[in-house]
Amino acid sequence: MKRPFYPIVYVRGYASTDTNIESVVESPYMGFNLGSTKVRQKHDGSIEKHIFESPLMRLIKDHGYVDTFQEGGVVEKAPAKSIWIYRYYDSLSEDVGNGERLGIQEFAKGLDLFLKKVRQATCATAQERKRFKVYLVAHSMGGLICRSYLQKISRDNHQVDKVFTFGTPHNGIDFFGLNVPYWGPFQSGNFNRDKIKEDLGIPRTKPANSLCGHFPEERFCCLIGTNSKDYTVQSKNMISTMSDGLVATKNAHVEGASRCYLHLSHSGPYGMVNSEEGYQALQRFLFGDYRIKIEMVPERIRLPKTVQTAIDSGKNVKGVYYVDVDVRMRGFVSSVYERRKEQGSAIFRQSMKSGDAFQKCVLYTGFLSRQLKRSSKRDLSFSLQFRVSVPEFEVEKKLWFDDQFPGSDLVNDSITFSLTPLSGGLKVGISLRSQEVLGKVLRPKLVSQSRSRAVLSIPFGPDRSFRSSVAPSLSGLLRVQIDRWNHESSSN
Repeated sequence: MKRPFYPIVYVRGYASTDTNIESVVESPYMGFNLGSTKVRQKHDGSIEKHIFESPLMRLIKDHGYVDTFQEGGVVEKAPAKSIWIYRYYDSLSEDVGNGERLGIQEFAKGLDLFLKKVRQATCATAQERKRFKVYLVAHSMGGLICRSYLQKISRDNHQVDKVFTFGTPHNGIDFFGLNVPYWGPFQSGNFNRDKIKEDLGIPRTKPANSLCGHFPEERFCCLIGTNSKDYTVQSKNMISTMSDGLVATKNAHVEGASRCYLHLSHSGPYGMVNSEEGYQALQRFLFGDYRIKIEMVPERIRLPKTVQTAIDSGKNVKGVYYVDVDVRMRGFVSSVYERRKEQGSAIFRQSMKSGDAFQKCVLYTGFLSRQLKRSSKRDLSFSLQFRVSVPEFEVEKKLWFDDQFPGSDLVNDSITFSLTPLSGGLKVGISLRSQEVLGKVLRPKLVSQSRSRAVLSIPFGPDRSFRSSVAPSLSGLLRVQIDRWNHESSSN
């Protein structure tokens, strides 16, 4: 076992009817061998041809992993770089099992036994078994099974190094805005928030998407889909458009975990598991060298004069700020992180007093890897574009349009980051588009630096000398934290 290439265990999602279960059982890799040939690439939603072989095939091609099926069964011995499929639906099959339906906790107990088999197969000595580590990669309900194992079944969680979930309803599923019934058909009650708490051993006072201290939040990553239109299952008509077609964006993350937002559906030809974008997020999280976290910390807001006058006169005023984010990396056509208002995934914040800043927000969490770069240069580069639109104000519960151009921006800037590994640490280069275009003198500031972490502060928006204009404006800081990832000395 050598960091970061540990065994990978895939845990698939929910199959509702008996027919669905039999279809799942008939697939050796339970769907993780499926790729895609089309991608929603252009801004107008049109389709481009793009061959993605499948996450399983790409792990084999890119990283030298091997699958563990041989001669009609599972191998008894395997290297650390091995892929395992937890086939928990076999026992429910009428053909190869007993047809008896089980719940989340029973599947989690089965996962416990399965991981023991993986450890036995990949470790030759008792000393190796003590150092055993594994990655859990799960889709949809599979993420709840993994959490039930971590939070209720297992007492030895140190063997799980990281967990990555695709579209898991960590905080349940809502139909027509209501919590799915506890006793739903085909065991859909598994996605009721109270049932999740019961299956995961979560106290009633805690939210269903809490790890409750049973597993480090920083070693958990959630991919959140924002494309509800391409989900082909009929139930999407009961789900909010702010979803992947099945799981609402607000319910698809674990508290404190890294989140990756992408315009992908829950499953299907444009689904997250069988997508190039989803695979890139997965491999960077598992094998990356650096973890990036960028927060926006607003410091000063100037409201339109008429809105400020309404506030000063005691009128009821509400305003919502939408923050769009788009992150791209050198060598890849698609976004690696995307939150947009038109996709129902933008960050939104409220503020109603001139001079007061709305609450800070995380613009981006992601991972970089030297071995995954597609450039001859030594640096690791990515660009972040963030946009804050003019707020939608309500004055006395009526929409306000005076002195405002709908769709205009308070902030619209892009930053290019270049990370160059050095023998003594890390060199970080930063370029702001607004500096180049507007000739600003705002400069990044190195707040702190050590061998394992660098923290920078980047100003954005007009500074305090910008007083002549009456136009609304927003200014503040971007706080950038860069941590070493997958190193023995790092926090994980």
